[in-house]
Amino acid sequence: MSQPRIDFYIQNSDQAQARLILACQIAAKAYRAGQRVHLHCHNPDQLAQLDNLLWDFRDEAFLAHSSEAPYPAPISLGCAEHAPAADVLINLAAGIPAFIAQFSRVMELLNQEPDVLRSGRENYRHYRQQGYDLHSHNL
Repeated sequence: MSQPRIDFYIQNSDQAQARLILACQIAAKAYRAGQRVHLHCHNPDQLAQLDNLLWDFRDEAFLAHSSEAPYPAPISLGCAEHAPAADVLINLAAGIPAFIAQFSRVMELLNQEPDVLRSGRENYRHYRQQGYDLHSHNL
């Protein structure tokens, strides 16, 4: 299997909620394209916030998601050291999950929170050193 493409999305905002909304927008776009998505959360609190946001994200459409194995929905959420099979990984955790090789695309979502920027820079350095196909998008 080839290495995944890595996309960094960089927001001007320093609000954690804006970052979670971006995660929902990207998940919705991948979902509409017929792709399975896994949102890897930093901790259980962030997972709960994202779970609630996915329920109310769009007035016109529900984003089917699950945070419990066997992850029957096309969008899964977790913060464990493993992930279900999916096409796209949206990484909201501080580090790089060990399971990224199973995805064809990895999305790193950054905003202007100091801890998020710091971990994002570390992740970028690691990906670059490993020869991943990197792309940056300033929002």
